[in-house]
Amino acid sequence: MKLLIRKNKKASYIFGMATDKKKAEKKVESISDRINEHIIRCIVYKNTTNDLQHWIYDELTTWFDYINRIELKTKSGKFTEKSLDDILFGEFGDAVTDAEFNLALFRANVAKDGTEYPDFQVTIQLALELRSVYDKIRTTFMPIFTKKNNYSRTDIYNMLCKILK
Repeated sequence: MKLLIRKNKKASYIFGMATDKKKAEKKVESISDRINEHIIRCIVYKNTTNDLQHWIYDELTTWFDYINRIELKTKSGKFTEKSLDDILFGEFGDAVTDAEFNLALFRANVAKDGTEYPDFQVTIQLALELRSVYDKIRTTFMPIFTKKNNYSRTDIYNMLCKILK
């Protein structure tokens, strides 16, 4: 049973607790950078660091499952495509140059943070691969996040594996 507090017409459910739509959007937006970063890690390093399983299962699957379980108090009960483009998928950009920029930014952040990940070169081939993955993720998950569904965490994990492995 879900709890609902009717403060206004833009209230939403997050795991049985009511919250407004803006709060739900802020929660998704707050993890969009980390989602993008982990997608890039999967593409750049694949499994050379033995972290691929962790990045997909523990990180990306957790965040995508979280987004999928948010139910808004709207007619559809889910986010609109426009709001998801603004708060989640907009991070990916629309062009290969956006993917190239995201790779360069990630590379600079890794160098600045002093993490022990291997250095890599930003190439057009890598940018094209990342752009393709972005498109597959958006195409796969936009219909899931915008419609009520019964996808489990395992289903989401399997979809991510199909795209990222």
